[in-house]
Amino acid sequence: VRKCLAEHALADRIVVCSEFARESHVRNGVPDAKIRVINYGVDTEVFTPGEKKDSTFRVIYCGMVCLRKGVQYLLEAWRELGYRDPELWLLGMVLPDAVGLMERYSDLPGVRVVGHVGSRPELAELYRQGSVFVFPSVEDGFGMVVTEAMACGVPVIISDQTGARDVVEQGVTGYVVPTYDVAAIRESIEQM
Repeated sequence: VRKCLAEHALADRIVVCSEFARESHVRNGVPDAKIRVINYGVDTEVFTPGEKKDSTFRVIYCGMVCLRKGVQYLLEAWRELGYRDPELWLLGMVLPDAVGLMERYSDLPGVRVVGHVGSRPELAELYRQGSVFVFPSVEDGFGMVVTEAMACGVPVIISDQTGARDVVEQGVTGYVVPTYDVAAIRESIEQM
């Protein structure tokens, strides 16, 4: 921490990936004039729109399945929706802090834990099978999975504590909802 603070003090410019990251730095004493925001890009050779192979309404989540990523709020919204035919795919490893959570919601219809996805082309194909991508993270400096899904032509629902909010046009490319807000996630999924 001391080394990082010393580097910040010596730097003429600090480049961060999002307004969320900039706000965090400013809140912690870094002068705003030193900070420049440059959002992460996405590989549009791999992440491109493509064919959805069925008509199933499908919500896609990608990331570590853990409490920090807000999966608990998505699962609760899914429970409240009470869907029988639509699907919720969770792409990513289930971390130890979410094992009990996954057990608690194990009887939800349509939930499929895909697990770790080994390649970027495979990940892009899975995104393309989604109707909407949901990323309810409690805090995330950016969340490249959001722009990857968007590049595949999938609208997104993300929390306001995710740096990728910089690239979501509210009501056009998706929705930015308040963090921890199960009702807002549920209502946004219903809107989609």
